[in-house]
Amino acid sequence: MKTLLLYIKKINILTFLILFILFPSQVKSENLSIFTETPIIVNPESELEGFLIDLILDKMVYHYYKIPKAGVKKHNSTLFLSISDPTHGKIYSWKSGKFYGLIRMISSKKEKENICRIWQEEIGKFTNVDNYGKNPHVRVTNKIGSNKACFNLDKGKWVMVDENYHFKN
Repeated sequence: MKTLLLYIKKINILTFLILFILFPSQVKSENLSIFTETPIIVNPESELEGFLIDLILDKMVYHYYKIPKAGVKKHNSTLFLSISDPTHGKIYSWKSGKFYGLIRMISSKKEKENICRIWQEEIGKFTNVDNYGKNPHVRVTNKIGSNKACFNLDKGKWVMVDENYHFKN
């Protein structure tokens, strides 16, 4: 009986290695959404649009709320993990420095022989607010969105669904 369990463990480990080493296109941290590419807050347009001060302010806001590359990789890995899990409602999370992310699968459907998954995602940033050294508070700035991806059998990978998806397929 023990030898049978050892063989089963070896088969499981071998299968795991085959899936993640021989098929790197599935494991690659590709960007599944443009959600991670845009900063959390975009500076609103003002009367001073085009002036040097406004351009500098726009760049400062962009870089302050832009998710670092390590955070984007963690978000995409967590998203791939949650897409691969068939259960709904489970919340997956990640943290990278001051940034965090939450992903929750909402539903799964079959559309034109493709399996499609819909999820909610939240990305945020923690900022310490100092009241002159007394009772430091934490402010959270976040954005929430939902996305949809379908598993394309021809390409063998998940494809983001946009307004032109159904015209292409």
